[in-house]
Order: sequence, then structure tokens, then C-alpha cells
Amino acid sequence: GTDDGLVRYNSKTKTSDLFLQSKDKKAVYGLSSIGDIFSANNKGDNYLWLATFFGLELFNKETGKFEQNKFITEHKLNTDYIFGIAQVAPDTFAYINNDNFYIFNANTGENRIIKGLKEQVSPLHAYAFHAPSEAYPGELLLSTSDTFYRFNEETGTLITIFKSKTAKNNLYHTVENYYLDTKRELLWLATTQEGLIAVDSKTYQIVHTFNANNSLNTNAIYKLIADDNDFLWISSDNGLYQLNLNTLNITTYTIKDGLSNNHFTALAAIKLQNNELVFGNRSGLLQFDPNQFNSEQQNTDSKLAFTDISLFSKSLNYAPDKYRNAPLMLKHDDMGLTVRFSNFDYKNTSKTYYKVELSGPSSLSYDDLKSNHVFFTKLQPGDYELSVFTQQRNGVITSDPVMLKFSVAYAPWQSPIAYTCYFLAVFIILFLFFWQYRSRKIAIERAHRAAIHSKTQTELALKSNKSGVWNYSFADNSVNTARGEELGYENIPERIDIHSFFNIMHPDERHRIENKWNAFIKQTQPQDWQATYRLRHKDGHWLWFHDLGQIIYNEDSKKPEYVSGIFTNITEQLANEQQAKILGEAFSQINDFLLILDENLVPFSANSSFMEVFSDDGEGGIVTSELFIKAIGQTKCKEFAATLKALQPKENWRTNAYVNTTKAKQHPIHLSATAVANEKGKVGYYVVVITDLTEQKRAENELRYLANYDALTGLPNRSLMNQKIENAITKAAKNDLQCAVIFIDLDKFKPVNDSFGHAVGDKLLCNITERVALYLGDHATFGRQSGDEFLVLIENITSMSSLQNTLNEMSSELASKVIIDDFSINISASIGIALYPHDANSTDALIRNADIAMMHAKQAGRNGFQFFNEKMNEQIKQKLILENDLKDAAKDNQFFNHYQPVVNTKDKTISGVELLMRWENQGKLISPALFIPVAEETGLIDMLTEQALQRAITELAPILSVNPQFYVSLNVSPKHILKANITQRLSAILEKANIKPQQIRLEITENTLLEDKYKAAKQLKSLQAAGFKLFLDDFGTGYSSLTYLSQFPINVIKIDQSFVNSIGIDKGDESIIKTIYSLAENLELYCIAEGVETREQLDFLTNIGCHKLQGYYFARPMSANDLMNPECFEMIIDLI
Repeated sequence: GTDDGLVRYNSKTKTSDLFLQSKDKKAVYGLSSIGDIFSANNKGDNYLWLATFFGLELFNKETGKFEQNKFITEHKLNTDYIFGIAQVAPDTFAYINNDNFYIFNANTGENRIIKGLKEQVSPLHAYAFHAPSEAYPGELLLSTSDTFYRFNEETGTLITIFKSKTAKNNLYHTVENYYLDTKRELLWLATTQEGLIAVDSKTYQIVHTFNANNSLNTNAIYKLIADDNDFLWISSDNGLYQLNLNTLNITTYTIKDGLSNNHFTALAAIKLQNNELVFGNRSGLLQFDPNQFNSEQQNTDSKLAFTDISLFSKSLNYAPDKYRNAPLMLKHDDMGLTVRFSNFDYKNTSKTYYKVELSGPSSLSYDDLKSNHVFFTKLQPGDYELSVFTQQRNGVITSDPVMLKFSVAYAPWQSPIAYTCYFLAVFIILFLFFWQYRSRKIAIERAHRAAIHSKTQTELALKSNKSGVWNYSFADNSVNTARGEELGYENIPERIDIHSFFNIMHPDERHRIENKWNAFIKQTQPQDWQATYRLRHKDGHWLWFHDLGQIIYNEDSKKPEYVSGIFTNITEQLANEQQAKILGEAFSQINDFLLILDENLVPFSANSSFMEVFSDDGEGGIVTSELFIKAIGQTKCKEFAATLKALQPKENWRTNAYVNTTKAKQHPIHLSATAVANEKGKVGYYVVVITDLTEQKRAENELRYLANYDALTGLPNRSLMNQKIENAITKAAKNDLQCAVIFIDLDKFKPVNDSFGHAVGDKLLCNITERVALYLGDHATFGRQSGDEFLVLIENITSMSSLQNTLNEMSSELASKVIIDDFSINISASIGIALYPHDANSTDALIRNADIAMMHAKQAGRNGFQFFNEKMNEQIKQKLILENDLKDAAKDNQFFNHYQPVVNTKDKTISGVELLMRWENQGKLISPALFIPVAEETGLIDMLTEQALQRAITELAPILSVNPQFYVSLNVSPKHILKANITQRLSAILEKANIKPQQIRLEITENTLLEDKYKAAKQLKSLQAAGFKLFLDDFGTGYSSLTYLSQFPINVIKIDQSFVNSIGIDKGDESIIKTIYSLAENLELYCIAEGVETREQLDFLTNIGCHKLQGYYFARPMSANDLMNPECFEMIIDLI
């Protein structure tokens, strides 16, 4: 392929034919160029695929013209600019355009994008594809502007084989060609800017580099072809190179060696079937047989040898074998050593390089030496070895070394022997000098150590007494800082001005000491300095010092030079004196009785407290043994003495006793005696501390009383009553008797506390205690259980009638009116009785059963008494089971809602529904009359009510959102109403569901208003202010009061079904209904009648004007799904 058409050359006839040449002399250069030639396998030997300027073309050898290929035309391969074409399989080509990478199959016509390559390499930076490698035949090889890649389309893996380190943006540093040397596992790369590079064929690490810096004349390599003799032939833009793959020896061929042109062309090279190589250059083709070059190299043997050795200073008469076995010996004054050598390859003189190495005292090395000799002016004395090699420019050694050994002699005055003598002479002189210096130094050190020892002994003596040496200099008015470390100051100078010293002195002493010092240093008569004062520590506290000193005068001038003396830290000494004084004072003032005995138990000291209590003479008395004997008695005293004598040093003995004192007989005391050791480790004396326990015993008795008796009423408390009942049961069991436990609980005691205050409540409890006690006999014990609960234990019961009489009297007395602080109080009690052994055999069971009986009395209407029986116990068990099941159901949200419609007979509409909570437990529906009271007792009613409301607004959301007038009425427990945050909690639930409070009605009973009138009124007003309407349910059945309707914000009155059921039967109930309705009208309220079950009841209520009704006549309570059934509303309206 040429820049202008295709050339066919016949090597036998030496003739050539031209095809596809441009006939237009004005055509743009290169339009007819042929970039590469590929075989057309499927078309036969008469066809070739050509990479042209326009793309890929099919060439017919016989016609010498292009033939149109329908697939190329179909895919418009030659209308778009394509480049980098490589044959990757028979009649299959990889190519590049500005948009992507493609593979074209000329047989099938398939032209597809190479998947995953563009995402990793930009086509704008691509250069060309290469024929696949033998190592990875199924993968693509791609050159870019600076990188050589291997790409696996199946896995999408892109591996970098080589990346240029010198690439620039405006130049392509690319790989033109490659050769895989499988024998040595090397991949040789021909690069355009970095020479010939060999990389490991597995790791792709660079192994060899040949370029213009070592073996080549250029960095631009074009084509690589290997012959059959392990030589790699390399074309470039400056010559042809032959690389020995075994030795890495490179031979260069240029126009000097017969080439017609040094500048070869890229890609234009081929190995012929006869193994001859053909390379294209700018002058045409270069064709040669590589075997001829190989034989020439084999016949050329490099035989390196020394040819001459000479000196300037004398003649050596060199012969070739003269220095083969013996070294050349040179004198110290020989100069100008010249060594010549040759490899005798005169044919390749210009390509021969030498490497010279000299080892010895003066070492040197020459690489790539062109000349065949070395010259040494003068060398250092010593033994040398000169080695000479022939080598390539790339550093590859091409011959065995020749070596010359020679020795340069030392000058007599510079020889090792001479230097040894010099060293010995200097050493002897230095040794004598050192010996004299050392003797003098030892003498000085001995004197210095003696002085230091004396000074150390003095300092140790001073330090043991917390003392030191101080001095003052008259010359600079300074004092040393020897005590600075003791005062906590670090890194201070050795001396400071005397005024700085006075500055850290205590203000109370500074003025006095300063005046005394000034007078001392001005004295004319010799006097000693003595002063005691305080200095401030760095941390702020004060240390006491005592100073002694005297003035030292100059012997010649007799003038004072300095003051020197000793200082002592007396802080601890003063503290000990103060502590001893305080301890002595404390010893005399201590409240405990303190007595000290010697080792023979003879008293020799006692404090004033001991003498005041044990001596008739008081504090002025004399401490004697008789005082203690008199107090504890002769026998007890001997026991104490024996115990004290048995004590070892530091042992302690303690005991409690009663003694006789001047203050009282049988005085309770605690005695503690300690044996104190003397300096010999034996007992030196005994310290006896006697503590007065009178107040402690009194306090113990008071605590014992408080632990067993109620502080308010003085009755036995729960703990003591349990003990007494336990004793009574034991006694009754032993004597086959009966006893009874009576449990009393006051009815409605809490309102008394809330209405009249706790002080009145406490007085009422005391009054009840006094009144009940009047009816109890000698065998009865009255106690307080807790709060408003009392226990009565009656023992030795012989007659049940007498017990019943006592209970009747107590019940009547407790129900009678009492006047407390001008308040008239009516209160009653519920009483339960349990008998031993009929009802229980233990204290806890007896009290529990009496409590159960009391609860039954309270449920029976209060103000009465009940005897325990097993039926009560079973009811309590059932209640507890129900309570536990209720808690689980509340936790798991197992309740569900039913709704009963409220009908407006006047408008024939359904105004709303009443929400009725339902619970199914273990497959049975539980009546609200059973579980609602339990929920109120356990505090679950709040949660259940709020859960029911949340279910209702969810289930009835379609009706509530469509009809703003439709409402849900919700029954609210009295306990729930009285919760402070009920308004906020209910409002939050509605706000979250976007429901207005006007669509919720809250139904309350009259009991709500009885619990706490003030609080109930406040809560109801808060709810009404938030938008809730309030219904008064079951009106007329409880403690109905007309004042409730005026005091509380009620909107609607619900007529109880007990009255509605009597319509047509009881005229009195009919009158009550009319009265309630008339009352509501007058108060501008309206009524809802509940429990309507017959047409007669409907007509009666409608006739008096009551149009809001609910009951079984219209509908039973139903689920939300049944309620929202359109037929349900129609059926109810039809009944009006």
C-alpha cells in the first residue's frame, strides 16, 4: 500500500504493477492512499480487503478495481469517517469512528457496537485496533493517544497493558505494533515516542526499555518482525535494528551499512514464505534474508586483550603475557600509567564500546567508553585491579573481562610502618601527659569529696531538723533562696533582693522584722540575729521559720561583708504544740467519760465528765480505783479487770452495762477499752471510754413505740395488730377457742377531708377511736390498719349473739352525727367479720377475708356489716380473673363498638348514635355492667374510652364527613371527667382525625356531679368551651337535684328508660316524664327519651313534644357496617 494506490511486486521477475492511482493531479494528497491490506478469506485468492482513506473497500486483483459490497453500502461505512481498522477474525474487522467502537462482519453484514468499551474509553482519544494476540485470541487490542488496552467484550473488562509516562495533549504517544515472545513471556511494544519497550506478558510490568538514551538512534519505532533465529527486527524513523532476544544485544543498520533510506514507514513490513523479511521505507522496499546476518555475527568473535602498558617515568617493555601471573609493581614516584586494549573487531570499530572499572584505594568506573585506552596520572599507594569489558550502548556486556593487577608502593615516610612509629610516639607522649593529669585530678577529687561529704553531713543534719543555711550580702543587699523549694517556688534565681524577701512575709510580722533587721545590720557592737516569723507558701498558706545568724566582717577592712546563719521550719513544731493544747482541752471537755489506766490497771487520769458523774467531789475530786469499784460493784470489777488483762496491744473490748453514778442508779452505759502499746511493743496503758446510753435507750423506747403504734390515734398499727392476731390464733388453736377479726372501713371519709380539711379529718378519726373503744371488752384489741381503715381483734368468743350485739352497737355509733370544730358530720362505716378457725387459719388470710366481707357490706349499701363466707371469696376470685382479662384486652385493644341510632321523629331523620362499648372474652360477651366498674377501679376506663372514641371516628368517618350535623354520643366515667387533662386529650384525638368537637356528645351521670362538685363544674365548663355538648344521662334515677341543672353546663337531659317502660302502665311515671320535659323546655334544654320499645311509647312521647328518641323499637345497638348500610336508615325512618 502506498500514499497513491496499490503496488503489486513480483520478486522473481523484479517487476511491479500499479493500481488505484489517482488520475487527478489536483487531487488532495492521500485520498488514494492504502493504509492496510487484509486477506478476503470468504471471497478467495483474487480478492483483498483494503483500508483506504474513505474506509474499508473490497479489491478485485483480476480487474484491478474496487467492487461494491452491499453490506458496506447498507451500513454506510465509507460515508462516515472511520479509522483504526484491524482484522480480528476472517472477514471480520474492528474499527472506530467519532461516536463509538464497532465490529463489522463482511460475510453476514452484521455491523454492531462493541458493548461496554465506549463507557470506559472515549473514541475521540482512540488511535487504532490491532490484530488479536495469540495469548488472548477472543479479546480486542486497542491503542489510544497514550495507552495500550486489552478488552474482553463478554465480561466488559478493560486491562491496561501499557500507559505512556511522557504523553502530552497535542501528541499521540501510542503503540504502533507489538510482538509476543512466548518463549520468554515478554510482550514487545513499538511506541511512537518512547522507543522499544518489553513488558511481562502476564503482569504487564516494564522489563526492558531501549530508546535514544541507550541503544537506539530514535524513540519512534514502527514495525516488529521476528525471524527464526531468535532475532527481532525493528523498523524506525532512523534506521533498522536487530535485537538478540537471548542476549539483548542490538545491532544498528543505517545508510552507512548499505540502507537506501534510514526512514521506514509504519505498518509496511512482512515476513515472506521463504523467511525473507521485507520493510517499506521512503525509497521503496528493503528485502533481505536474516539468516545471512546471523551467520556473520556468529563468525565474528570478540577477543578482548591488553595491547600495551606504559609509564612516563620509565620503560616497562610490555609483552602480552608479562603480567598474567604476577602483578605490575610501581614505585611511589612512578607517574603516567597508560593501559591500551582492543577487541580486534576492526570492521565494527564505530559500534564498539568499552566498560572500565578500577578497584582499589582510588576507585573509578567508565561506561560507554569509545577510546581503547585509559590513562592514570598518579595513584594512591595500594593494591589495584583493572577490569575491561566490551559492551553495547544499552549496557549489555558482550565479552568476558580482561584484568590487570598492579600495586603502587608507599613512600618510606608514608608507609604503614612509618605511620605506626608516629602513632606509638604520640601515644607515649599523650600517655605520660594523661598520667600526670590523672594523678593531679585524683588528688583534687579526694579533697572535693571530703568537702562534699562534710557539706552533705551538715546539710543532712540541718535537713533532718528542717533547717538550712541562709546568708545576706551587704554588697548587693541580696539574700539567698535556699528555702525557696520548701516554699514551693521553682526555677528562681539563687539570690533575690532583701525587699522581695520581705514581700512574702506575713503582714503581722513584716514591719516588726524589717525594723529589727535594719537596726541589726547598722549595729556597731557584734550581736547575734534571732527572729521568728511567717512566710507565704506559693499555694497561699503560711509557714513558720526561726532564724539565727551573725555578721561576718572582712579581715582586712573590718567592714561587714555578709550575714550568715541557719533557718529552721518550725511550722510542724508549732502545730504539734497547738494540737497538744487542743487535745488537752478536748480531753477535759469531751462529753463521754474518759478514764486512763496504767499497765497495772491503776487509774492515773480521767476527764472532767468522768469525775463529775462518778466522784462525789465532782471535777475537783481525785481519780481512784474505788470510784469505779463503787460504780459497778466488786464482782463486776474483777470480771472487767480479768478481761482487760487478757487484751493484747492494740486490741479493743466493748460491752454494755448498768452502773451507779452520783446522778442516777442503774445508769445505762457502753464501755470501750483499748490496750495501747508502749515503745517496747507491750501494753503501756489502757484507754477506757464510757458512753452514757440514757438518751439512746429513751430514743429506742420511743422508736419501738412509733414502730408499733399509730402516731395519730395511739392505737396499735398494722404491724403490731398482725403480731397480736398471730398470737391470738396460736392461743385459740392451743385452747380450742374462737377469735374474730373485724375490718372497719369508713364510708365517704374522703369528702370530709376534701370539704373540711385534713385537720378536721384527723380529729374525726380520733373521735371514732374513742367512741368505738367504749363498746369493746377486755378481750378486744382495737387497731388502725391505714387511712380510714381499722381492725378489731376479739379473742375468746363464746357467743355469736354477743358478737353480733357488739357489731350492731358499733355500727349504730359510727352512723351517728358528730360535731367537730362546729362542723356537723354524718359518717358511717362498712364492717366485715372473719372468724378463726371457720374462715381462715392464718393472720393474712383472716384479715383478707374480713376485708372481702367489708367490701360486700359496702356494695350492699354501706352502713352495715357482713360475715365472711366462701361465696364472697369466689366472687372476689371471679372479679380478679375478670380484672386480669380486662387488662390484657385493653392492652391488645380487643374491645369493639356498637352504635344505637337517636331518631328525630319530627324531621324523620337520624340525628346521631350513642356509642356502646362491647367486649367478648373467651367466646362470651361480657356485660358492660360487669366490666365498666372494674375498669373504673383499675384506672383503665380512660384508655378504653379514648380507644372507643378513636374507633368510632374511624369507623363512622364517611357519615361524619358527609353530614356535619351527625353526632356520636360517648358515655364518660366520673373518674375520667375529673382528670385534669381530659379536654386536651379528647381535643387532640379529634384534631388528628379532622373531626370537630360539635360532632361529639359527652354523656355524664349524676354520680359525676356528686364526686367533687367544684372540680366537676370546672371540667365540664372546660369541655363545653372546647365545643363539646354535654348530656345528663339517667336523669331522675339517682340523687337528682334541680340545682345541678343551673350549676352545671348541661345541654341535654336524657329521660331514663325506667320511666319510659312504665308508659301506659303507671300514670305517676308518665307525670314524671311530662315534668322532666317541661323542666327542660323552661331551662331552654331539650330531652332525649331512651328505651323506646313500643308504638304506644312512641306516640305518648311525640304527643308531649319529645321528638328525640332511641330504643329497640327503632333499632338495637349494631356494628358500624350494619349502621352504614343504606337500607338500615330507610327501615328506621319507616318506623316513625
